[in-house]
Amino acid sequence: MGRIKSRLFLKMFRSYALIILLCLVAYSGVIVYETAALKREQAEQFYNMRAETVASALDEQLMDAQNLITSVNSSIIVNTLYRQAVGEDSVDPYTLYQTLNQLQLQKALSGNLNINSLVWLIDGYDRAYTSDEAVRLSENFQAGDKDMPVLVTSNLNKLASTDNSLVVFEKEFLIYGDFYRYRGGSPHGWVCVLFDRQ
Repeated sequence: MGRIKSRLFLKMFRSYALIILLCLVAYSGVIVYETAALKREQAEQFYNMRAETVASALDEQLMDAQNLITSVNSSIIVNTLYRQAVGEDSVDPYTLYQTLNQLQLQKALSGNLNINSLVWLIDGYDRAYTSDEAVRLSENFQAGDKDMPVLVTSNLNKLASTDNSLVVFEKEFLIYGDFYRYRGGSPHGWVCVLFDRQ
């Protein structure tokens, strides 16, 4: 009878131990699953927050670019230079000086340190005006049928189909471009804002 009791005790002990072990394994599995789910959720929140930060920064860049282009389009000095460039034989040096200063001032007033340059290209004209200088093009700029506004990572030579060796034309930038509109009318060229790639 003592032997039967000891066998019964061993069977019950083993079954209790197995039940406790199974509960421990199930509890550990739940803890591991919840920890993994929590880490996934935290990673997702982190990446969503990062994406929102990047989107917010890009929106801010686009707003700066749009404001710059609007400023160029509404500038009396820029419109005066345009009128001289397409309607007269020569451009008045003082108007050119004022225009370059205006482009430089608009770039500086934006307060955006990521803007490398502001470039104004007049349709059918062999000059480009940057926030630093007037650049002679090898041939007249043709705006063509490009859809605007445009946001691309490229160089200005590819975008504008020009061939210029200046850094502002050859270096890859994040470029936001839109039409130059004389007095708010139909397009007469492009205004491009060149952002340094980060």
